[in-house]
Amino acid sequence: MSQNRSSIPSTTEKDVFIGILNRSFRVLFPDVHFQLTSRPDAMRNDFSQCQYNNCILTHSMSERPRSDALIITGRRIGHYKTPFPRTPEQIWIFHQIESPQHYDGEGTEWRTDPSWSSGFNWSMTYDYINTDVHFPYGGITTKLIKTVRNYT
Repeated sequence: MSQNRSSIPSTTEKDVFIGILNRSFRVLFPDVHFQLTSRPDAMRNDFSQCQYNNCILTHSMSERPRSDALIITGRRIGHYKTPFPRTPEQIWIFHQIESPQHYDGEGTEWRTDPSWSSGFNWSMTYDYINTDVHFPYGGITTKLIKTVRNYT
């Protein structure tokens, strides 16, 4: 939106927004944690439940140069040895489902190697407050249909 907080975007902003809606974005997630493979909603490739459903999820590193975003799992960073080339438009997302206390020293390169520590644009973690994309283990919801039980 423009700085004057007008409810009607300028023609340029509107054109950019429409252009975004009319294009697909390739998201590379090469190192899927084994626990995520049992969560079909988390690994849904068609983004049908997502507010932004113009993304394509891929797991093949051969797609890296063509990907708009790359999700890099923190614990697996050490397996890459060094950051790989990226395009200027590519977004790098740091992903982790555990707190650093659970790493056991593995995957801490992103904190100690300057080439990794300055490389991420967004974060995707379990933390609701301090992350760009909230990615929890799960959630607690109210059942739609209550189970009737006789406890006598």
